[in-house]
Amino acid sequence: MGSFINGLAKGFVRSAVNQVGRDAGRVVSNNIYGDAHSIPHRNVSAGCAGRVSSVGKVENEGIQPIVPSVGAAWFWGFVGFMFSIIGGVVLLIVGYRKLKNKHTAYGWQYTSQAVYVADGRYKRGERYDGHQLTRRKVEVEADDYIIARNEKIAKIYLYFGFAAVLGYILVMLVMPNVPN
Repeated sequence: MGSFINGLAKGFVRSAVNQVGRDAGRVVSNNIYGDAHSIPHRNVSAGCAGRVSSVGKVENEGIQPIVPSVGAAWFWGFVGFMFSIIGGVVLLIVGYRKLKNKHTAYGWQYTSQAVYVADGRYKRGERYDGHQLTRRKVEVEADDYIIARNEKIAKIYLYFGFAAVLGYILVMLVMPNVPN
């Protein structure tokens, strides 16, 4: 068993040394002869294999609307309420901005793009590597349901903001009158 493992280790070391010699020979040959007689030397450890070099035609796959969450508004309302005056002011600002932008809705626009990767074997220097589905957030016109939902969310933020600020003011008015 020992001689088998020793032979395996010697074979592995010999193979690694031969590969290093071949790679070093390619680098020297490329430096001496340039592109005319160059042998491609691919450094796999550099991490550049499989990188996208260019993107082809973009095909629109449609827009999927994002429905705003009322539960998230309640959660952030409670969190802002816990931070008293600062949280209340932030909630008032967010509520005002949401009320002002109630006619704006967002959606995910999905697009399919042809992906090309660098490959020296082809005339153009790159090869087709399939399609990639990408998404980006876009503004769309809101319908009546989204407008009502945005108003409801804005009111939740505003109510929590007013409650936090008024609670802070009342506590500050009562605190000086409390005897020590």
